[in-house]
Amino acid sequence: MGLPKIDLPIYSVHLKSENKDVRFRPFVVKEEKLLIMALESNDYKQIVDTIKQVINNCVVDDINIDKLPMFEVENIFLNLRARSMGEKVEVTYVCQNIVNEKKCGGEMDFEVDLLNVATTISNVSPIVQLTKDIGIKLKFPTFETAQNIKLENNIDVVIKIIKDCTECVFDAEQTYPVSDITEKEFNDFIDNLSQDQFLKIMNFFDNIPKLSYKGKVTCGRCSKEHDVVLEGILDFFE
Repeated sequence: MGLPKIDLPIYSVHLKSENKDVRFRPFVVKEEKLLIMALESNDYKQIVDTIKQVINNCVVDDINIDKLPMFEVENIFLNLRARSMGEKVEVTYVCQNIVNEKKCGGEMDFEVDLLNVATTISNVSPIVQLTKDIGIKLKFPTFETAQNIKLENNIDVVIKIIKDCTECVFDAEQTYPVSDITEKEFNDFIDNLSQDQFLKIMNFFDNIPKLSYKGKVTCGRCSKEHDVVLEGILDFFE
């Protein structure tokens, strides 16, 4: 005789980019184990792949995780974590205040209500005008982009992310869809931008929507008050 099967509750989260709700169930013990192992590995690819696996397991509606903007995937996962393991999470912040020529290093634990973490609203334009006639149209990084990048902070990785997030390049006469642009052509295009033009593109990425929490916490060792900013999903699971 088989053991009874436990019915799990169904919750929903709103996707702003698609203006629709997506339903999900809480993750279960076997999925929690996968997440713990991934986080403890400190391996970016393993963490991203595990997050995708857990979301696909738990979302009961038909969605393509790979094509969702990264901030929407973070929003789904944060709600999923809150409904599965509790709405409150304790985060540790280390004091960086200099006392007697040394960093204080005091540890401050504070609690964050995951369901009150907001997605920042962005008014950044996807169209970046590089000259009077030449510009580039961008789109928000998707989860697929996040899976394909490496954490090395070098210009080649940055250019690959820009290309993945480009819809087209245009001038006064025509539009050049990114699907028609070779990797070499795109790299040469970026390489020949001025520093100011390149920074205009990077401004788009600096201002995309992201999970964000702002709060204040006081160090018990040196009494300095800190403004704490948590951004991106991993900041909430330190």
